[in-house]
Amino acid sequence: MHRIFLALLGEREAWVGEPFAACHISVRRVREMAEISQKSIYEEAAEATTRLTSEPIEFWSRDRENYVGYPIFSMCKYESREGAIKAKFNEEARPHLLRLRERFAERRLRQAIPLPTPYAIRTYEIAKMIERPGEPRSRQIPVDRFREMFGLESKYDRHNDMRRRVVDPSVKQVNEKTDVNVRCEDVRDGQTPVALRWTVAVDRQPLVGPEGPQ
Repeated sequence: MHRIFLALLGEREAWVGEPFAACHISVRRVREMAEISQKSIYEEAAEATTRLTSEPIEFWSRDRENYVGYPIFSMCKYESREGAIKAKFNEEARPHLLRLRERFAERRLRQAIPLPTPYAIRTYEIAKMIERPGEPRSRQIPVDRFREMFGLESKYDRHNDMRRRVVDPSVKQVNEKTDVNVRCEDVRDGQTPVALRWTVAVDRQPLVGPEGPQ
């Protein structure tokens, strides 16, 4: 689902004029961009298009403290005879989508789409929403909100399991394969993790933590 969204985000025809224009992308092209070979991607694409019209994508709000969720497509469907996806972005999300498209320049799309898991792709999306040129920048995401954003409401009940299976591998993959440097730390109330603090530097700037540069 995330790979299809990012691939469509890069389609120039989608952004011509107002309102948003309909655009097409072949599933074969998505597969090539993702550098994967499994044939099941066609079935996965059909399922993903249904979810993309019903499940909101969350964006940082203007005050940078809360989140705003929108269904990002007013129309998104899989054309089985053509092996292609036809979509149209939701006008209500226009300001957020335009900012997101600006941050995901073509070079960055090429880095994000081949990331090996949806969790890593989502981590990269979060990093691009937080980053700013210059100094490293930090934002906190409450643990419950993070679980919702990553679809983890009924998975990895123990926080340490979630970190080991989702957070830490995703951060490592993003740091190894993309243009950002990410650190994710627990914010605790006593012994209870209440939030995740994401610190993001661009263009491979070193992040300075309690133990020095990373």
